[in-house]
Amino acid sequence: MISRRRAVLVPLTVSAAALAGCRWGPESASEQVASGATPPPRDADQQLVDRAVTAISDTAAVVSSAIGQRPRLRQGLAGFSTLHEAHLRHLGAPAGEPAPESRPAPTMAAVLTAERKLQDTLVDLAGQSGSGQLARSLASMAAGVAQHLALVLKVDQ
Repeated sequence: MISRRRAVLVPLTVSAAALAGCRWGPESASEQVASGATPPPRDADQQLVDRAVTAISDTAAVVSSAIGQRPRLRQGLAGFSTLHEAHLRHLGAPAGEPAPESRPAPTMAAVLTAERKLQDTLVDLAGQSGSGQLARSLASMAAGVAQHLALVLKVDQ
């Protein structure tokens, strides 16, 4: 007689082994090209991600430029650089390159204005998202920016 545990575990093990070769999600781009399938149109949430990446990259460039041209701002702004890099990685984008230093260096006020604008943009994008997961990620990013703003403003006083 087969034990109850074995009667349950054997079918589960066989099912797991059968599913091990399965993959969830859309075909990769190379598989689509090989099969002749056209890639699906970009959905609205992907457009929001693209907008978030652009906004974060633009703000990161302002911070990088300020740090590069005004080294005394490094300590106060380093947290923003780290935060932006983490957000870009989370969204699947490469971290931005330092901004060219041919423009006048942004002041601390200009950096804080750019950060507030980024926070507003992330909140707006979170509200437009059709995906709860993306909305939470964008809202969390906005909260992170707000926390860094509060810290910098507190230290700056």
